Amino acid sequence: MKVFLFGGYETKLNQLEDMYRLIGEQITTTGCKNILHIPFAFQKATFADRHRELFSVLTQYIPYGFNFIDASCEADIDQIKSCLVLISGGQSNSQLLQEIQKRSYLLEYIKNTKYLMGSSAGAMVLGKFVRMSKPFDHIIEGLGILPQTIIEPHYTERKRKEGLLMNMEKSGAKCGIGIDCVTGLSFDLVDFPHKYEKIGEGQVKVLTS
Repeated sequence: MKVFLFGGYETKLNQLEDMYRLIGEQITTTGCKNILHIPFAFQKATFADRHRELFSVLTQYIPYGFNFIDASCEADIDQIKSCLVLISGGQSNSQLLQEIQKRSYLLEYIKNTKYLMGSSAGAMVLGKFVRMSKPFDHIIEGLGILPQTIIEPHYTERKRKEGLLMNMEKSGAKCGIGIDCVTGLSFDLVDFPHKYEKIGEGQVKVLTS
């Protein structure tokens, strides 16, 4: 499995377009035309509205036709055989986890996809451990795609350097990943954390114990 983790964007810094340009560029490198979008972290609009919003942004940065499938619609998922999975961010990583876990078909797609992307909260839930948004710094179990790992997006922007170290110790995670906004990293799952590639201009920090 090829994994892409992104640090998200800050609305007040007008980073949305830059972040999804970066994601669009990486989607293009995979050659995938079926993209399964998981929008469940967003709380300020319906899942369908979040899906349409992201589609309108990504179409600017992917130079060929593609199918952008809403993960909340199981009937649409049944029509495809293989896809890239994109888990977008939002206000609640705990809601994101709950919505994925109650849909067994989604867990299977995530675990068996060839290409897996997560941005902000969508990156966080891929670790074995997740710092919850509310209550802040409470640790829960994630999807465990990255074993013994905890992930912190918005790393520099929200001053999470000390928080990442603290939460590694609190959870017992052997690996901690900090990712700045408009920045990401990519790797083959079997090679991580020994080998990975940084994407974008910000900071990526991979800590091991």
